[in-house]
Amino acid sequence: TVNTATGKVRDDVLADHESGDLPSRDPRLVGRKHRYGYLVQTRDSAETVDMGGVIKHDYATGTREVWDPGPNLHSGEWLFVPAPGSTQEDAGWLFAFVYDATTDSTALTIIDATAVAKGPIARIPTPQRVPYGFHATWVPALA
Repeated sequence: TVNTATGKVRDDVLADHESGDLPSRDPRLVGRKHRYGYLVQTRDSAETVDMGGVIKHDYATGTREVWDPGPNLHSGEWLFVPAPGSTQEDAGWLFAFVYDATTDSTALTIIDATAVAKGPIARIPTPQRVPYGFHATWVPALA
């Protein structure tokens, strides 16, 4: 947390369980106060970085909603895409490429951001494996 009045910086621990990384939020709220954040679930592994599903963190209450896909599915950063015309901060969808280690395949995976724990509402197979990436971007239309 950066206090813009004093210039002091403080580290905040969001939770000591359900670890996550690569945080994102509604892109309309970049640099502004927001209630919900989305993190890639991280899992303990002595051999590699192991990322799983998605964690929806509520900054107002400190509660979390998690979609844990199991040990063989691995995602990248989750991108929040707002529902057109909505003012509800979590109305929209989370998109990520999810790799399935059992089938060596990737699917673009979509989750309703208001019901994260229910898991994917759609999985779109890709014609080949998509390599892991760290950052996601949504472009609603090309000019």
